[in-house]
Amino acid sequence: VQATSKMTNAKQTGMTAELAGREGEVLTSAPLMQLRDHASGCGCQEGSDESGRNYPHLVQTFLKDVDPGAELRIRRGEEQVWNREAPKRQPNITGFEAAVDGEQLFAEWHMESSSKDEPYYWIQWSADEGESWNALASSLHGERAKLDAGTLPGGKVLLRLFGSDGFFTAVSEPTAVEVPERPLTVSILT
Repeated sequence: VQATSKMTNAKQTGMTAELAGREGEVLTSAPLMQLRDHASGCGCQEGSDESGRNYPHLVQTFLKDVDPGAELRIRRGEEQVWNREAPKRQPNITGFEAAVDGEQLFAEWHMESSSKDEPYYWIQWSADEGESWNALASSLHGERAKLDAGTLPGGKVLLRLFGSDGFFTAVSEPTAVEVPERPLTVSILT
């Protein structure tokens, strides 16, 4: 995974994200950045509609990985505007299996979590024994998924599952599937 701590297409919101420890002390903090969208080209001012009203934004921050922490907080000055407390236990993926049948990939998993929030999952694939990983699916819910195997290369492919309780993230051991070789296909994107 390649990550950088500099966001070139964002602006500061005036809010700060914090990771707090068990005693409420700030372990690390960083500015909360509003990502700029380029969806519609509507000519409206960035971050607002034609009348100047603000609408929801996608925000992001990078906090240093100094400790698992006990709470995530967002502050505007001294006012806390959002928080999420860590669950009692970190999640654990206890099973992950996958199989390819024709053009479909079937995946099933189980994750133990003490969070009150519904976990969400994503799957990555690797065709080079785990040297590099690529996104296959995200925003998965429940404990199974049926995915299009047509986007995977033919041959042995490793899959791994990530599961998040909204605070901590667990990762499975990789599992291997055999994807049938197929003739080349052409896609024209316009």
